[in-house]
Amino acid sequence: MRIVPKQTVMAIKSYHNQAQLFVKSYLFADPFIPYTSILGGILACKVAYDLTQLISSFYSKTYPGLTKIQRVEWNNRGISTVHAVFVPFCRCTSFSGRISFRMNLLVFSSSEAHHFLLLG
Repeated sequence: MRIVPKQTVMAIKSYHNQAQLFVKSYLFADPFIPYTSILGGILACKVAYDLTQLISSFYSKTYPGLTKIQRVEWNNRGISTVHAVFVPFCRCTSFSGRISFRMNLLVFSSSEAHHFLLLG
């Protein structure tokens, strides 16, 4: 078993306490935010899936020739691509929050929109 320095253990406990404070004070302070984020995330996935299908059918010559399973996989990759572009954008904008901890491990943002977007 490896011995972990006391300073490292204290830093981990500090980040853990800060994360608990974040969840209690910001995410669950208003019960509307988590449920709305979940429903918004489901809706965003459906929109991304449908847009991928629509765009692919117009711009790709091979898309109509794919089997149903291949089309589902292609559309799922479209959701993944949208997610890969959207999440870093949200994370970059969330650094404008009012409190930022060392190494940006935890950021408290004052905007309800950030909580909605990052939770969903």
